[in-house]
Amino acid sequence: MPVRTSTIQVRIGRIGERLQVAIPREMLEPLNLHEGDFVALRKQANGVLIKPKRDVDPDDVLTPEESSLIAKARREIREGKYVTWPGYRSIQLSAVSSRQRERETLAPLRPPGHAAFSAGASLKADG
Repeated sequence: MPVRTSTIQVRIGRIGERLQVAIPREMLEPLNLHEGDFVALRKQANGVLIKPKRDVDPDDVLTPEESSLIAKARREIREGKYVTWPGYRSIQLSAVSSRQRERETLAPLRPPGHAAFSAGASLKADG
């Protein structure tokens, strides 16, 4: 039965002041790892396994608050609690038109100098 052998390259490092570990360049180059790249860390019984993590875009990493907002939005969408953009626009327009209708209906009932009149109109009535 053939025995599988591998060449294990062991290097000794030191944990720095900010708990950083420097990985020797000759280990990084074959993996095409550079400063700022992401790595996956996995605790194992005999140590820590470090593997390149290429599917993470640094600009796409979310804060915990952003992640919770996205989870909430997904939950609301599943529950049917959402409005499409055309629906939102129609709600806005109907709210504006109802406020205009209310002003037009109540305007003849308000006396001059009432707070609903513009500042210029109230100054003219006082002056």
